[in-house]
Amino acid sequence: MKRKIPMRLLLSLAIVAAALFSPACASTGKVQEAKKIPMNREITPEFTRMTARANYHFLKAEMELRENKIKEALEDYRKVLNFDKDALPVYLEISRILLRMGDYKEATEMAQKGLEHDPEYLPLHAVLGGIYSSAQDYDRALIHFRKVVDMDPERTDIRLYLAINFMETKDFKKAEKELLALLKYEPENSLGVFYLARVYVSMERFDKAEGYLKDSIRRYPDFMKSYETLGWVYLIQKKYDLASEIYEKYLDINPGDEEIREKLANIYLLKKSYGQALDMYEQLEENTPGTVDLALKMGILHFQQKEYDKALEKFQLIKLKDPANEVAPYYIARIYEEMEMYETSIEEWEKLATTAGEKDSVDIFVHIGSIYEKMGDLAKTETMLLKAIALKKEDPDLYYMLGVIQVKKEEYADAIGNIKKAVELEPDRDDFVFYLGATYEKVKDFQKSIEAMKKTIEINPQHSDALNYIGYLYAEHDMDLDEALGYLRRALKLEPNNGYYLDSLGWIYYKQGKYSKALKVLLQAAGTVEKGDATILEHLGDTHFAMKQYKEAAEAYEGSLKVKDDPSVKKKQQKVLGFIKGGGGK
Repeated sequence: MKRKIPMRLLLSLAIVAAALFSPACASTGKVQEAKKIPMNREITPEFTRMTARANYHFLKAEMELRENKIKEALEDYRKVLNFDKDALPVYLEISRILLRMGDYKEATEMAQKGLEHDPEYLPLHAVLGGIYSSAQDYDRALIHFRKVVDMDPERTDIRLYLAINFMETKDFKKAEKELLALLKYEPENSLGVFYLARVYVSMERFDKAEGYLKDSIRRYPDFMKSYETLGWVYLIQKKYDLASEIYEKYLDINPGDEEIREKLANIYLLKKSYGQALDMYEQLEENTPGTVDLALKMGILHFQQKEYDKALEKFQLIKLKDPANEVAPYYIARIYEEMEMYETSIEEWEKLATTAGEKDSVDIFVHIGSIYEKMGDLAKTETMLLKAIALKKEDPDLYYMLGVIQVKKEEYADAIGNIKKAVELEPDRDDFVFYLGATYEKVKDFQKSIEAMKKTIEINPQHSDALNYIGYLYAEHDMDLDEALGYLRRALKLEPNNGYYLDSLGWIYYKQGKYSKALKVLLQAAGTVEKGDATILEHLGDTHFAMKQYKEAAEAYEGSLKVKDDPSVKKKQQKVLGFIKGGGGK
């Protein structure tokens, strides 16, 4: 795809070119372009005053320029100065040729020599200003440009270059002043309007920038820079609808500008208008078929829209055209995973692992492990995590993940060992310590479970799950119920509507024999859990039973068994049904 020359370089080149070839004011409605060195000039009165010998070499140099004999022309211009050292326009011509040859140093020296003969000769000041500006020597450029406008205030071209210099040095107030002066002398100067708008953007006076650019578009509908810049102004303010609207207008006038089409596609992405972005990319693709960069963007868009077949087609094309591309294989693996073609996806991830660095390989092994977990193959998930640990032995997260998988496999001893390793490597991680406590509870080591939960609260006093856990364990084991109540109140202060915390509070009241309080809280808990929770419903049944509300107890146990088939709850249900049959129920 065609790329434009960076703005700063364009400006510098334009300054040199225009300073050399535009001694008059800048023209009004059109963009000022760098002109070629003129091949045919009229002989000015200054030249007619030269000696015959000097005039001969001058005319010879002119003819050589027409024939593009640059070196010969340069030699004859130098001979002119041998006969007439005061021929100022010749210094200018030589400077022009040297600049064309890329010899900035000698061009500068020649212009300076000319000014030694006449310090007021403005064309040479313009040349030197342009040379210094292109070299980013803005202080020296300023001296020469200022000399020109002080002697000829209506030189709007030089005022423009002065403004650009001030923009480069971020002196936006001075840039504004020069551009306003330019527009005073030449109100129709479209470039002046354009740069003034850019100055106002830099000053974050967006309304002013928008106003000038809209006015420029109204007056000069073919000046494309105004559209482009107004779109940019909208974009930096996150006015995406307005930005897309102005770029659309731009493309109506200039449909072949691929860079603007790509910018518009990016704006559609920001607006999450993925279909419109794809349309833009497809239009770009018509002009540059098979471009890897475009195929990549389109593939990602198709992937985001879950158009996996189309995305796969793009990424496979990239893989074919650019085998070293690192992005396409990643998305191919992701696409197969999203399509639930897990085995194929794992094959692609494993290929990536063979070429990846150590860090990326660790991430890939973990990801493959997560795919095996989706497939229900926890043994292979464990294998992948062990591969990752072999590459990164001091990563606490890897040991923690391994411990979680081992808990799912009910390999509690191994799980405790790996979670403890994670805690050793990063002792202040409250999530590690909490999960260690929860795993101790699974092996009925309640003391260690409570110790771990208390340690969690030391690390993070706002850890509501740990507060709830301690309160519930205390209640389950008929430990200090008043202390248990304190933990639960702290948990509920953090999460007042948490149904599981309410269940723990209700269970403490039950253990204290405060059945009415327990019933009220447990009914509230049951109402907060949408699909019902077996434990909450069991506790509700126990409370109803304790209050001799046998029918309600039976209903609660029935609800619990629908969620989870538990023999102990079934036994309670049979008992309460016996009471009801014996006439004991209400």
